[in-house]
Amino acid sequence: GFPAIPVVTWDSIPHTLSTVDLGESYQWYFNGKLINGATRREYQPREAGYYSVKVASRLGCFSESDRIYFLPGKTGKWLHGIRIKCSPNPGNGWVRLLLSRLPEKPIQLTVIDRFGQRLYSTRVVDHNTLLNLTKLAKGQYFIELILDKDRVTLPFLLQ
Repeated sequence: GFPAIPVVTWDSIPHTLSTVDLGESYQWYFNGKLINGATRREYQPREAGYYSVKVASRLGCFSESDRIYFLPGKTGKWLHGIRIKCSPNPGNGWVRLLLSRLPEKPIQLTVIDRFGQRLYSTRVVDHNTLLNLTKLAKGQYFIELILDKDRVTLPFLLQ
């Protein structure tokens, strides 16, 4: 029969995606596209995006995991168990806020200048949020993120 839906887990050291499901063969996918040579039970991703694995049984039946979002790198801060980073940092004003997983409810984001002035606020609900800070003067800023009573501040240098 068909194998159960595989479950993908993420181990942060080293960055490895793996499935506990034993199959006859494995094939990993990145953003829905087959990854050449990624045919082991584990895979070490190198870029942010959605990963899944297809597991085949001895009888040749396939089952594919749910997609899991992976955010690479050791840098970043944590908010409610979500790893957060800005990229590129320093940057030219187009900055991506990357989350390792989706928050249960929107995260309140505020851009603050070095004098403590609140310049811009929005709500973050996605893995990848593009912020347009190109109209701001060059210099040091902070991106404040609040979820429930947790608060994280990421320094950002606009060049």
